[in-house]
Amino acid sequence: MTPGLQQLVALVPPPPVPGAYAIPAARLAAEASLGVTLPDDHRALLDTYGPGAFDDFLWLLAPGAEERHLDLVEQARVRLEALRSLAAGGEVVPYDVDGGELLPWAVTDNGDVCFWRCSPRHDPERWGVVVNEARGPAWEPFDLTATGFLVAVLSGRERVRAFPSDVPSAQPRFTVRAAGGAG
Repeated sequence: MTPGLQQLVALVPPPPVPGAYAIPAARLAAEASLGVTLPDDHRALLDTYGPGAFDDFLWLLAPGAEERHLDLVEQARVRLEALRSLAAGGEVVPYDVDGGELLPWAVTDNGDVCFWRCSPRHDPERWGVVVNEARGPAWEPFDLTATGFLVAVLSGRERVRAFPSDVPSAQPRFTVRAAGGAG
């Protein structure tokens, strides 16, 4: 377990049994579909927590999740197409959507999206996080892994301007999502 994941587990206890997630097959299929290798950090998050939400607000996306709103490949398709539409309509998207610079890994109940900034594309362990607000053009970069971002936000060390003031809660928690959907 990485130090970042140890910090997250101490801050937000994982469920006794992570949500159903067929890691090897789903991950390999997602990587083939997306044309990238996903960060080991993300695999460790899903091994520990499974698909679900931190503070009933920030939803982890997982390859092969039963709920399409939590399926990483489906949300990559939906969220990137939305960015293409916004760019075609004149909104400034400061990242190369068609060049594969962005890949979503989490979404919020408000529709904000946490993307990996896939640069360098061949080295997913160096990918940072960028958050796009749902109802506006703001982008907020963080030079952190997904796990590092979660620790920073849920501990209160970092504040995401697009997130409501009650995130994080006084005692952040994780809820496994078995059915239904996010955002």
